[in-house]
Amino acid sequence: CTRPQDLTCSSPLAFGSISESRTQLSFNNNGIFGQGTYKFNDKLSLTAGLRYTMDKIYGHTTSTRASLISSPLDPRPSFIDPVTGVRLARQCTDSFRLGNGYVVGGDPAKCRTDLSNKSNKPTWVIDLDYKITPDMMVYAKWSRGYRQGGLNFTNPGLESWAPESMDTFEGGLKTTFRGSVSGFLNVAAFYNKLRGMQVFGGLTASPLYPGVAGGAAIINAGGARSYGLELDGSLGFFDNSLRFDFGYAYLNTKITQLLSQTELDAMVVGTPFSKITMTVQQGSPFTISPKHKLTLTGSYTLPLAESVGKVTLGATMAYTGKQIANGSVP
Repeated sequence: CTRPQDLTCSSPLAFGSISESRTQLSFNNNGIFGQGTYKFNDKLSLTAGLRYTMDKIYGHTTSTRASLISSPLDPRPSFIDPVTGVRLARQCTDSFRLGNGYVVGGDPAKCRTDLSNKSNKPTWVIDLDYKITPDMMVYAKWSRGYRQGGLNFTNPGLESWAPESMDTFEGGLKTTFRGSVSGFLNVAAFYNKLRGMQVFGGLTASPLYPGVAGGAAIINAGGARSYGLELDGSLGFFDNSLRFDFGYAYLNTKITQLLSQTELDAMVVGTPFSKITMTVQQGSPFTISPKHKLTLTGSYTLPLAESVGKVTLGATMAYTGKQIANGSVP
């Protein structure tokens, strides 16, 4: 093709095709929420918040494959393209859902597929905090969040996935201090439980459907847990002209539940795929989730006159522990 948009193409061997695809997704996300704090006294407070979220995704795709008709004896049902005047025969690319035949009259609307995905979930937070002193507070919190499902038209039979939800339990200490050394120190410990975990799975195409290629799909494959510790703080000396900032995070993750291969094989029954290969393994850590992360920053503000301006010199060191990139081949 010297100019594909004008279909100025030749097909001397009478095979080859031009593919075109149009996909549109519409998202409608709504929520109603409220939050309030009740103070038992000057030190003890309880905060509670509730949200109800309504998510909808609507989508449609039109994907076709047009063959150039170079001979009037060609038996395929052809038509004259109204824009370019070139004679074509059109098939639906989605041979699994719409069949592998040619579209009489070439109307691409006959190759349209419509899908939708809806989810409605409550989420909340409950937080209890106690001020030991005006500069020191301890707290405990329970919150639930969720991530909506989605659509992917390229995976017939496995186009949609459901939402996942996570409960977080967290407790910690927040402090500030002043004097010859000023700054703050925050410590938090947490435990997370993930349900309906959305995981990528590789799709192997079935030889029964040669028009469909393999790919990757998001699968609600099981559950997981994670726990850890977060520490961050800052120390300032000499009226904060010399400052040290630091942060440390420890994260321990584990896939606690994963669909068996038998369950995964059942999901591909009635689809153009023969196998799902998960990118994680049961008992393994999360991908791209290092156990240790550390940052240290030192900065010094030069003692210059205000007329000169403010000049600060600093250096940062960051460390990230090892992590698994692909859980299917750890």
